[in-house]
Amino acid sequence: MEEELTGIGQKWLAEHIFYPVEGVYLYIAIVGSLGLWALLIAFLQSLPPVARRRLTVVCTFLAGLFYSIEFFWPEQGNPLTGYIVPLGTFLRVMGGFTVGLGLISLCTVHGKAIVRRREGWINSLAFFVAMMAMIVAGFWQQYWPLLGSRFTEVPTEPGQYTFSQGLYEVLFNGMLNPLESTMFSILAFFIVSAAYRAFRIKSAEATLMMVAAFIVMLGQVPVGVILTNWIPAEGTLGFLGFFRLERLANWLLSGINAAAFRGILFGTMFGYLAISLRTWLSLERGAYFGQPM
Repeated sequence: MEEELTGIGQKWLAEHIFYPVEGVYLYIAIVGSLGLWALLIAFLQSLPPVARRRLTVVCTFLAGLFYSIEFFWPEQGNPLTGYIVPLGTFLRVMGGFTVGLGLISLCTVHGKAIVRRREGWINSLAFFVAMMAMIVAGFWQQYWPLLGSRFTEVPTEPGQYTFSQGLYEVLFNGMLNPLESTMFSILAFFIVSAAYRAFRIKSAEATLMMVAAFIVMLGQVPVGVILTNWIPAEGTLGFLGFFRLERLANWLLSGINAAAFRGILFGTMFGYLAISLRTWLSLERGAYFGQPM
């Protein structure tokens, strides 16, 4: 079922510009789009810095204005809602371009390190080797079978891999994932170090935090449950069950901690809103926006 086009001029755009094409016209459209993007980028690069900053300010304001008006406009008869999905797709495509720019930046930095033989250049060489291996393995196992039966690898039994699939599995699941897990596991040592410094009892607040952390940690392990298992949880003295470590830990996590976290999150959202407004109105000062126009 086709989606109803309700945006301003959206139906005309879909019928005259953004309509699907097939055959040779598809390749012409792809090449033409790439050519237009190249011309647009060349034009933007030719602009002076002041003009580029002004263009960035205008585009940022218009984008924020669109989403603000669309959000506050009544749902019935909103002529902008129809563009939410197409603009979301456009933003995902632009996000893909940013990934490409990041890859170009990485290649530039590591390439200079190799050419100039800077300290640690062997790590930059490892980056290029790993990147090319993942690119080759990824494209091989994904697109090689699509080239036709003449080039397709011989299918194997269920549960087995072709050579390209096995290579990709070894590189991705056998090397990349364990390396990521190892890098994140190193953070545990920094967390322990930070906790040791934070839990030094030098004030009443630090003492309170230390006691709360001690109760929460004991309440999560069987030892803590055993230590207070003698406290009755039912009967006449059932009210004393609150002082069991597992119940105290749950109360601290779901009561005190949750309330504090929501307060912090509330303040964070206010800060996020302020930053968003400053960015939208180009009031933010920094290496780029702080320069005079």
